Amino acid sequence: MEARYQLRHSPRTGCPGLPRLGNSSASLPEGQTRIAYAAWVRAATHILTVRDVDVAVTYKAVKYLRMRVVGAEGLVRVSAPLGVSLEEVRGFVEANADWLERARGKVMTRMHGPAPLVDGGEVKLWGKRCDLRVQEAQRPNARLAGGVIHVEGPSEDARRRALDELYRKELAPVAEEMIERWEPRVGRRVSRVRLRRMTSRWGGGTWTHVQGADE
Repeated sequence: MEARYQLRHSPRTGCPGLPRLGNSSASLPEGQTRIAYAAWVRAATHILTVRDVDVAVTYKAVKYLRMRVVGAEGLVRVSAPLGVSLEEVRGFVEANADWLERARGKVMTRMHGPAPLVDGGEVKLWGKRCDLRVQEAQRPNARLAGGVIHVEGPSEDARRRALDELYRKELAPVAEEMIERWEPRVGRRVSRVRLRRMTSRWGGGTWTHVQGADE
């Protein structure tokens, strides 16, 4: 399954007709009809380079410019409406270059897995970076002391599980507080709470199930 981030944008111009192809790697054979030209434009993929990143642009029968980052290598793809020039596509990508850099970093990190837990490194707790101390030990354990997270265990997997358990301990009282606050407002009671690591930055909840992430 591909990890992906998407960004959608309404073009500034609604120019009729087909797009100007600029420096496309392909060229339209002479004598083609407008219908054949439209079919060729839709089938062709045009490559733009923005901040040393190759962006694959495909024209489709869509209303919005849509940029997405997919795959372990953080490939960048843009779907563009017919009638939007490559210059406008480039401007769209450049205007969202900061978003693109963050999205590529998140996708590649997620596809390759979390960074190893190393002594002197950092991990996040409540969205903030905390110093990390790692030690070999027979029994896995993780604790927070003075803003520093201490993790012990016989292996990387054991230490990762201990860190996840620490996250659960941090989340549990916050979840209980939120439940106490919202139960009277909605007139329903929560029968069970379950916390688990999410593979993307979202959370969902029902009256029998509450999910959370370490951030």
